[in-house]
Amino acid sequence: MADIIAAGIIPAGLEMMDKPATTAVEEFVHAGYDLDAAAMLLCESDGTPQEVEEEIARMSDVLRKSGATRIAMSDSEARRLKFWSGRKNAFSAAGRISPD
Repeated sequence: MADIIAAGIIPAGLEMMDKPATTAVEEFVHAGYDLDAAAMLLCESDGTPQEVEEEIARMSDVLRKSGATRIAMSDSEARRLKFWSGRKNAFSAAGRISPD
C-alpha cells in the first residue's frame, strides 16, 4: 500500500486482506480470490477511461516491483462489484466462522 502512495498514486479505493480473511470471505461470497496468496490488496481507480487505464498500468507496475504474484482486473461492473463484495462482507464472513 505504501509503495502505491509513494509513487504518487491515490486510488479511489485501497483495501488489504490477509490470508485468513481472504479465505473466510471467499467461502462466504465466492468473489474469485486467490486462496494461495498470503495477502490480497484491492485497488480501485476512477476517472476517464484513459485516466483509469494509465493509473492501472502504473499501479500494476508498482505492485509487480513490490512482489505481487498475481494481478487480476475486473472486466465489467459486475466483476468489480464482486471483488469489492468480499471486502465489504469481511465482518459477516468472520462472524460466520466464529465459534461464538
